[in-house]
Amino acid sequence: MLSRLSRIGLGLPRTLPVPPTRFVSQSKAVSATAVTELHRPEKQAGHGEVSPYVRNPDYHGFSSDPVEDEWNMKVGFFFGISVALVIGGTFIHYLPDHG
Repeated sequence: MLSRLSRIGLGLPRTLPVPPTRFVSQSKAVSATAVTELHRPEKQAGHGEVSPYVRNPDYHGFSSDPVEDEWNMKVGFFFGISVALVIGGTFIHYLPDHG
């Protein structure tokens, strides 16, 4: 029993999170310069499209009207959970006995 614990003890440090390692390239650099092009954002004329999340922070994706959106969310979750419980319970009840 003690020999098993000593083998597990040696393998335990390998499973613990290891701090990040920095990998350094050992190959010779072909070119020492890097070129990046920065593009300035284009100015938009007029009003752009506004996200529904900006207009209504509680947007759930069911409707653009905030009251209807919340109502549809609550109804959808109520019926979704109810159907899952009823059908799931019925499925489990009618599983065949293996005894």
